[in-house]
Amino acid sequence: HPGWYRNLVVNPEVKVERNQGSQRYRARSLSPEEAGKVWPKLLALYPTYADYQKKTTRVIPVVELTPI
Repeated sequence: HPGWYRNLVVNPEVKVERNQGSQRYRARSLSPEEAGKVWPKLLALYPTYADYQKKTTRVIPVVELTPI
């Protein structure tokens, strides 16, 4: 997995900065069952992920951010 993902696993508290300000979140990786339900929706938003998944043997993690 990429470095950003490994960092989230070790330290799941993150801050997201946007034009409206910043918000703190807790990141968690979705289980395979949860990710399977979300993956089609993500592909609808980001169709290139389907090609990316075909080019790798690893499972692309799906991360949920929950406000804290």
